[in-house]
Amino acid sequence: MQRTDLWKELNEDKSLPELFQSIPARIPEVISLALACSLSLMPIISLLISITDGLYFFKYPIMQTAFNTIGYLGISFCLFIIVWNKYNLPKVYRSKLEILRDSGLIIFLGLMLFWTILSTTFSKDLHLALWGYVFQGEGLFTVLGYAGCFVIAINIKQRRYIKLILNIFVASASVIAALCLINTGKLMAFVNMDPSMAYFSNQNHYGYFICMALMSAVLLCVTDENPNSKKTTMILLLHILELGLLLNALIQARSLGPFLAVIIALISLFILTIFVDKTKIKRVLLIIFFAITIMGISSIFTWDISSDLYIFNSSLEDLYYGGDKYGFGSGRGTLWIHTVELIKQRPLFGYGLDNLSFPNNDGILEFGRPHCEILQFAACQGIPAALFYVSGLGCLLAMFVNRFKRIDILTLCMYCIIGAYLISSIVGNPKFYTSPYYYMLLGLCYSNIKTFNKS
Repeated sequence: MQRTDLWKELNEDKSLPELFQSIPARIPEVISLALACSLSLMPIISLLISITDGLYFFKYPIMQTAFNTIGYLGISFCLFIIVWNKYNLPKVYRSKLEILRDSGLIIFLGLMLFWTILSTTFSKDLHLALWGYVFQGEGLFTVLGYAGCFVIAINIKQRRYIKLILNIFVASASVIAALCLINTGKLMAFVNMDPSMAYFSNQNHYGYFICMALMSAVLLCVTDENPNSKKTTMILLLHILELGLLLNALIQARSLGPFLAVIIALISLFILTIFVDKTKIKRVLLIIFFAITIMGISSIFTWDISSDLYIFNSSLEDLYYGGDKYGFGSGRGTLWIHTVELIKQRPLFGYGLDNLSFPNNDGILEFGRPHCEILQFAACQGIPAALFYVSGLGCLLAMFVNRFKRIDILTLCMYCIIGAYLISSIVGNPKFYTSPYYYMLLGLCYSNIKTFNKS
């Protein structure tokens, strides 16, 4: 009956303000939820694309189109939200400081996007800046899709919706991890996947994806109700199973950056839980013990972690004492030093998205990336774009610090998800099949802390 009345009301002759005022507040959030759930299902959709088309130069453009479609719908939805807010939200005076404090992340990411558009117009190769290099495909049209994913997420206010999105995302990632764990020749051939990198083109990319999904699974395990009924027990066991699959997948990927990011995030979660919610300390400790156990068992068969950690520690010591700075981080030192020189040459607008070249072993310039997200922003989009990005994250951190006494364990876990990705991004590259998840989670983290106050 209510739907019929709403439909009749929308179909009556109305002015534009009246039309938007007749749209209930739940409608924009439900639309956002549907789009976010679609994005959370993208691991399964990408798996289906990989099954139906195993050719490299076909499956990735199809995946990218699917991701971008959701992002573009988010951009279109943003225009609707702006008009809806204009006619429905009360006008409340806020000082510039209050606006910056509460909306700094949105403001600075908006400025970053604006500067990226300017950078594109001044790029060395406009076609690459718009469409991206064939291997990465991260041009302006893809970045606009990232913005759409962020817009979708910041309009989701209810915590039950946030947990629903995370449940779908974790479940989808766990299906991929389970297939890689089974790892039979016929199965891998059928799904066109490698157990160490799934349908991704690189083990590190798979690691960045697992890093986000794994910490999302930790959130679900930590925030689950105590198992005092059959339903709550089954839900907790399901989330523990998903966490175990993702922990094994992290080891299978054999990517040190995401591994260290998860370890640091788990340690940070434990320390901060002491101040946020003492009733959750025991559960967080059990989760950490479970994580160490699963990763330890998995590494016996797939990855000599101690050897890689020894090499990493040796390279840090070598760097500290003025040794080989070019070989640091599996050769990332060379890329970083070259990137800094590129930034010096074009500091204002950069070279344009996907317009960087690096010398190979023969000294010939080839397309490449610095394997450090913030350096990539500075080199491609200019130093101002990188500063806008850092400033936005700084505003998000300031919200955490200012509201620390009022936050709850879910909010803390959301920040740990973002923190884990940011740590891994120090040695990583953004790409069309990982970045959309990050911007969605970033938007959810922002929306959650902005709307929630613990009583």
